[in-house]
Amino acid sequence: MTARTTAFAGLFPGQLSERAGMGEALAAGIPRVDPFFDEVSRRAGVDLRATFFGDGAANLHDNLPAQVGVYAVSVAVLDVLDQEFGRYPEAVAGYSLGTYAAFVAAGALDRWQALDVLLEAERLLGDSPVPGSMGFVIGLTRPVLEELLRSVTPDTEALSIATENAAQQLVITGDPAAVSEAIALAQPRSLRAELLPLSCPMHSPRLRDVSERLQRFVE
Repeated sequence: MTARTTAFAGLFPGQLSERAGMGEALAAGIPRVDPFFDEVSRRAGVDLRATFFGDGAANLHDNLPAQVGVYAVSVAVLDVLDQEFGRYPEAVAGYSLGTYAAFVAAGALDRWQALDVLLEAERLLGDSPVPGSMGFVIGLTRPVLEELLRSVTPDTEALSIATENAAQQLVITGDPAAVSEAIALAQPRSLRAELLPLSCPMHSPRLRDVSERLQRFVE
């Protein structure tokens, strides 16, 4: 009989998965979640209840509340699966922002260290903002999309592929004008191509300086 491995992946999503009501039922149904949300709120300066419970606040999609909220709910669910159901992963995968919670699940960082790194990344981006945008393209393969991006600009600092979600589902990142032009070119050739509501070029070489400073913080 082949040994089975428990892996968690979808539990650790990225930014833009935040929504009104997120975490509310979890906090109401599991006593251990409330104090965790309280401590995250205190450390991050984001009132999770006021931001996400009920109809949600107008700013719930802003970078800091969105990131803190998604992280907190991911770690809370990880706790519940472990403490209430005895399920803990032997392998994990985090998507973008979800990497922070995946690090916690893997034991690479404890929950407060991971939150500190998340907050420091947001502080660095706030202190040294890098203009940029992102978009997604569905229905083109990576080689085809890479050729399209090169037709806009050969400069990968200005325009590049951020993430490859699937064989024909990719996210692009970079300079706002370059991303907009690439999305416009992709629209008639793909199943779907749209800009994402983000004002930072996440997963872009344009963030190299921020990444290096964050690495020093982690070390």
